Amino acid sequence: MRMARHNENGLAVAQLLSKHPAIAHVHYPGLPTHADHATAQRQMRGFGGMMAVELREGEAAARSFVNRLSLFSMATSLGGLESLVQFPASLAPIVKANGETSSPGGSFVRLSVGCEDCGDLCDDVLQALSRV
Repeated sequence: MRMARHNENGLAVAQLLSKHPAIAHVHYPGLPTHADHATAQRQMRGFGGMMAVELREGEAAARSFVNRLSLFSMATSLGGLESLVQFPASLAPIVKANGETSSPGGSFVRLSVGCEDCGDLCDDVLQALSRV
């Protein structure tokens, strides 16, 4: 039942985000526009609740979106029952073996869509994007 809810909610949120003008790209294998969609269809019984989005207006817009979500909690580990969000640009830089550091792209946001009411999740995403 948990995975069925993740699949249903994840697809609904991904479809909603893919049509929003503030979103530049949705990375979710359940969308036909994903490069590996055909492979995912063959190998998976559902596409889950994990996705990433890139906001069109960059890091400030992504930070605003993340801060305005109310049902998604900020987390460094994703995949629980509850909806979670991760904003990699706010995390510590990655230190490479040669000592150089790098940070993830500023407009990149990861979402782990949980098992809450799908309508509530979609409403939360829309209200957060309306203020971006």
